[in-house]
Amino acid sequence: RLRTVTGVQTCALPISTITQLWVTAPGPATEHGGIQVGSTYGDLRAAFTSLTQPVDDGYDQSSVYPPGEEDGLPYFGFLLDAPAAEVTDDTPISAIAVTGGEPAYFQFDC
Repeated sequence: RLRTVTGVQTCALPISTITQLWVTAPGPATEHGGIQVGSTYGDLRAAFTSLTQPVDDGYDQSSVYPPGEEDGLPYFGFLLDAPAAEVTDDTPISAIAVTGGEPAYFQFDC
């Protein structure tokens, strides 16, 4: 189920286990680099130097992921407000997702 509470969305299994958490409004920030919704791709690249390349994620947006903390799987996902081919250092981050080790599903298809 998709639930929204003041700029925070979760993706939960039927047994109410939260599998993803999205932030869609400025405020909560990453501990590393202070990245939040509204920060730019340039800010993100400075904070996380080993990001994946932007990939199209639908709705004229793209996503990038830093490597996971221990096993190489993404725990953070960042949704950029431009298609992959149009991303510049000034492109804003429109959402941040945290998962349990799988890529984020930004298109709300929980």
